[in-house]
Amino acid sequence: MKKIRDNKKQIFICVLLFILLLLFNNIKSFAQEINNKDILISLKNQGKENFEENLRNEFPELFENNTYKEQGFNYFLYENTCGQTSAASALNLLFDTNYYSENKLVIWSIDNNLCDNKYYIEEDRGSQTPEQLLSTINQISSKNKNFVETKLLNMDEFLDIKEMAEFLDENGLIILNISSDILWFNKYSEPNHYILLTGYKVQNNKYIFDIIDSSGSGMTEISEDKLIDSIYGYGQFTENKMLLLKKKSFTIKIFEDNIRGRILKRKIK
Repeated sequence: MKKIRDNKKQIFICVLLFILLLLFNNIKSFAQEINNKDILISLKNQGKENFEENLRNEFPELFENNTYKEQGFNYFLYENTCGQTSAASALNLLFDTNYYSENKLVIWSIDNNLCDNKYYIEEDRGSQTPEQLLSTINQISSKNKNFVETKLLNMDEFLDIKEMAEFLDENGLIILNISSDILWFNKYSEPNHYILLTGYKVQNNKYIFDIIDSSGSGMTEISEDKLIDSIYGYGQFTENKMLLLKKKSFTIKIFEDNIRGRILKRKIK
């Protein structure tokens, strides 16, 4: 009996220590969020034209690897910016640059009326429909002469799992509109979050996709089953979108233009 009591006591202590560790980490994370918000407010007060440079100087770790695993780092302090943040990561990957950032895409979307900023609580603003996100990507990339092939698919046009993998093999990227509750908690919700698919591997005849989740969840992979559940809502979604991106190739057009140019020169002679 004494041995059983001792074992129960050890289990209780282990559980208590685990709970205390979780509480400590949550408090630490919350304190960091408050500190970051104070810094962002300070940067905002220094002016919109200086915000991007000051942001990069203040949070250099945020810009490592040219992709973003956190959101809310923008001049307006909006937090529902997973679309712009995912798009910034995608454009940086496609063009091997670190030029694009959440802040630049949020500013563009606000300035061009491509963003929902009508929420009563300011932090909840910044969300985009798939159509608004597509327009933001096309406009800001074209402005910087980084030309992207984009295609917005309806649910009945969605790539299946194998086709997604093949598209990624062709140096494409996929932005998915998903249910974050299904992704994180296995609980149903309507599509409310964007993630970026960047690659995949196959294990036991099942696909595991590499993802960039800007929510700060720390998730880097998603199984094919979880992916299907997240984009189809356990089969309950009636409407959703899938956004395909690929660096535009001008090789054929340049070749055709050269041929036309040679023919024209012959005619002139």
